Amino acid sequence: MRGCGLVLVAAMMSACASAPAGLDLDADAKLFRAPADKGCIYVVPSASRATVAVGLDGRKVATLDMRNFLRLEVAPGRHVLSVARTSLVPVLLREPRDEMIVEAEAGRCSFLRTVWRQDADGLHQFRVYWERVTEEEGRRDVNVRTLVLPAR
Repeated sequence: MRGCGLVLVAAMMSACASAPAGLDLDADAKLFRAPADKGCIYVVPSASRATVAVGLDGRKVATLDMRNFLRLEVAPGRHVLSVARTSLVPVLLREPRDEMIVEAEAGRCSFLRTVWRQDADGLHQFRVYWERVTEEEGRRDVNVRTLVLPAR
């Protein structure tokens, strides 16, 4: 019985993991060029041991840990990004999410970072939030991490 539980937990964790990209895709993403007809959004997690789930326009697109970054190519216009702590039992433990609206521009890149802050309710709980960063800071953060591919 205990073995079944371990298999279930392992299966759930692997289903949440994002696939690492190859070296060529990683190097290409670190050129920081957006296609002329699309915008790109770079997401870098904070230096935390916890993983975060990233959503785009209502659907989960990746799970990131402190070693990864995510590059999303999106149509120009308004997009809603969400971030929450990952949970092994998402149905029972609804993690609060933070959302940010990004106005993507064709041919341009935006840079976001996840940050952890203590909740204002005084229970010493920590939540994950979005933070915009400058292009210089975003490039520096991306260059020391590895690209993961968004879910299709």
